[in-house]
Amino acid sequence: MLMAIVYIGMAQCLFSALLVFSKRPLNIADKILEFWLLVSSFLFIYLFIKKIYNIEGYVWPISLGLIIVFPEFLVLYSKYITTEQQKFNKRDLLYFIPFYIVLCIIFLYYIIGPAGSFSYNMEYNYAIWPLTTLEYLFYITLWSYSFVAIYYVIRYKKQINQSYSFDSHKINLSWLLIVIIGYFITYNLLMLIIKTYFEKLDYEELLVFINGAQLIFIYLLSYFGFLQQQLISDKKSVVLSKFVIKEADSNTYQKSGLKEITKVEENLKKLINCMNTFEPWKDNELSVTKLSELTGIPKHYITQILNDNLQKNFYTFINEYRTEYVKKLIISPKYSHWSIVSIAYESGFNSKAAFNNFFKKYTGMTPSQYKELNSNKP
Repeated sequence: MLMAIVYIGMAQCLFSALLVFSKRPLNIADKILEFWLLVSSFLFIYLFIKKIYNIEGYVWPISLGLIIVFPEFLVLYSKYITTEQQKFNKRDLLYFIPFYIVLCIIFLYYIIGPAGSFSYNMEYNYAIWPLTTLEYLFYITLWSYSFVAIYYVIRYKKQINQSYSFDSHKINLSWLLIVIIGYFITYNLLMLIIKTYFEKLDYEELLVFINGAQLIFIYLLSYFGFLQQQLISDKKSVVLSKFVIKEADSNTYQKSGLKEITKVEENLKKLINCMNTFEPWKDNELSVTKLSELTGIPKHYITQILNDNLQKNFYTFINEYRTEYVKKLIISPKYSHWSIVSIAYESGFNSKAAFNNFFKKYTGMTPSQYKELNSNKP
């Protein structure tokens, strides 16, 4: 069973790393994922070598070092997939401090430990103090880094409506949240089982559990990571000032760079004119970045203008246009043979559930009720 997991793990990691490398464009998050998969492959490669050459002992320096980097990569991937950074910040290498500590502890053990030489065949009974230290280090890393990764995802999820006019698994990152929480729960349970039943557990069975769980998470990461696109996220939250053009003063947009009321009015008119003329809302994957490229208005200006002048986020702004268009088509004789769902997709919605929810929230009735109420009107 163990060797089957080892073979599958090696193949999965190496093939997925190659697949991610083939993505275009290859962003920072993709590169982190690619390197992460390559590092993870060594977890299975070392088990393969251990079995082939019949190396006895726990070989804990290699296994612990490789396992502890998983939450560190999880944080880095969560951070960079939710931002638009084009370069890796070298300060983020500090996230690997737990891994550096592991290396230092192992080095110290080999220098002052009872083995007296750089031997990798270290039995548990002769390595109590480093293993105890590393156990606590793993707990600290697992808990702290899991919460940091969850923070990055939740922070991004709160900003989705400011950046996207639609929802899908590619942008809501629910899969990544499940992976983070699942990893946190699984490894806490594994550590509890190991600590409670260590004397009763067969070492081979223990490796099957640990590496089997690792393989599941690697599979999820490689599959969804390959499909995942880099996402839009503004670190600075938009300040809602309840701004009204007639009553505002020039200080309202001072922080954002919009210092003159005339500039605000020009951008707002340009935005509305673009919506009416080019109908970009018919694009079912319209984002604030796409609209910014079309209008020439910086995307953070767009979100702040919508919030301060129209008191609505980007998602609401775009879907109101779509809903108004749906209302016209539903009662139009030309589209009487179209289904309501077909009309929704024609208007830019990409999900039946999202369309029904927004339409009812916007009009106070379901699409069918609206059609029935308005079809007989002259």
